[in-house]
Amino acid sequence: GGQNSSSGTSQATADPDPSILLYNLALLHFQEKRYGECRRVLEHLYLNIEPVDEDLALHICFLLLDVLIHTARGNLYTAGEVDRFAQQTATILAFLEKPHALNSSSGSSGRGGGDEGAG
Repeated sequence: GGQNSSSGTSQATADPDPSILLYNLALLHFQEKRYGECRRVLEHLYLNIEPVDEDLALHICFLLLDVLIHTARGNLYTAGEVDRFAQQTATILAFLEKPHALNSSSGSSGRGGGDEGAG
């Protein structure tokens, strides 16, 4: 029998994306407050973010920003450290500002209402 139904879904569940596994590892490190380990995993993922699934890429970016903020809080003593932190976060934010399914097709008011999460 040559039934041609959705055989791609069973293959996707049988062969998990290594990026998902690494993201989950980073998430475990974050929950255990091992921010250095979490940051190393996420920075590796971020360097290779283009082939990663878009939804996962956004999760990686947001968790990486969270880790950078956690590790920077009270630890930026020199102008160089502040500049490096600003450059890292600006790069991640620039990636997040690119058109994604999350921010491009979900309504016509895509540029407004960004103040709700402040604070």
